[in-house]
Amino acid sequence: MTDFYIITRRTGNRPHYYARFFDSADKTNIKEMSLSAVAKKLGLPKTDTSVGNRAKAREMEALCRRAVERGVVSVTPVGITLAQYGLDFWDWSGRRITLANKKNPGSISKGYAHDMRQKFKTHIIPLLPLNCRLADVNSSLVNRIQDKLVSDGKLSNATVEKTMRSLTTLLNEAQRKDLIQHRVSVDKINTDSKKTRGILTMSEVAQMMKALAEEERRQVRDDTARLAIALAVTTGMREGEIRALKIGDINIINQQDSIVTVDESFSDYEHFKTTKGKRVREVACPTVIATELIRHAQQNPDAAVCDGIVFWSGKRGRQTGKFDQPVSKQGLLQMLYHALELIGIDENARRERNIVFHSLRHGYVSSVRTRVDDTLARLVIGHRDEKTSDIYTHVQYDTLKPIAAEGRRILSEIGGDDDGWLSQNV
Repeated sequence: MTDFYIITRRTGNRPHYYARFFDSADKTNIKEMSLSAVAKKLGLPKTDTSVGNRAKAREMEALCRRAVERGVVSVTPVGITLAQYGLDFWDWSGRRITLANKKNPGSISKGYAHDMRQKFKTHIIPLLPLNCRLADVNSSLVNRIQDKLVSDGKLSNATVEKTMRSLTTLLNEAQRKDLIQHRVSVDKINTDSKKTRGILTMSEVAQMMKALAEEERRQVRDDTARLAIALAVTTGMREGEIRALKIGDINIINQQDSIVTVDESFSDYEHFKTTKGKRVREVACPTVIATELIRHAQQNPDAAVCDGIVFWSGKRGRQTGKFDQPVSKQGLLQMLYHALELIGIDENARRERNIVFHSLRHGYVSSVRTRVDDTLARLVIGHRDEKTSDIYTHVQYDTLKPIAAEGRRILSEIGGDDDGWLSQNV
């Protein structure tokens, strides 16, 4: 804990008040600071700190006390290590993040905090000198860590940059709070990916759907993979949005078109949360798929207690013993990988082409943006743009008719209208 006492020093022609801040657990760990510097850290106007009467001394003591209480001045405990400080810094339930989210609600998400803590723990801590203290960190050490991560070649430059952010963010805040005495800088690295996101051809998607439908006929697997892929391909919904989909989000308009409201996403750490961009949007979905999605959700033995989750996990929840959780992210990804293997795209080919579940969204975006008004496309896709981001708060079906027609065209092109991979024909 940081404590203080007031001293005086002569600066220029007059004596001024100074403060000595110290760690109450180790009184040899001292930081001396002028009271004018303390006032500046508190955001106060220029303050007269020249020595005066007892009332003036009490005023200076109150200034120091406020600085300690607000955390703008503190003394680094001599024994605190960078490793422990970093783990505490990124602890979701810890004081730092709890306080930050009280000041600015939602500023640090649970998923982000967990990701940063894992990167710090997995990649930064093993490269720290033994018992490295927070107070000993400098730019030289930070850049050596970055160089090591880059030279090892196990992480992409983009991942290295994110990993280094888990370190530099906490060091910059430590510097602002005077826990370390200098600002740490790190060399910039090129994070542009050399590989563009791979997408599948319509012919490849059609082959996957037929192969998955054939497995369903042979009762090798259920229809989760086929429906998830079909939904992603015809609506451009993200993986987390698909996992969060519920029956109540599906509105059947007519025999051709339905509207899906996308207002939630699901992550393994935060569970149901707002979508990327924090905006609700409506997407057009072919009714032939929408009706299958509803039927799939209703097949859940625990449908009455799982809030209408469409893509429910086949594993019972540990605490509830019911099928009340969405399919896992890894489970959805493995379904896609299996479907790719069914048509001859093995792991090596998939990696070479850089195909992941998000590739299905990329394929949809690439298709609709060449055929539909760009403003409408961005609105449905959910990409924020300064000029068009908040034009509508709700999209009516008439507005979405061009998008709906495009979804049906994609469905036709991948053989979903007459080639028999939809479940009513299985």
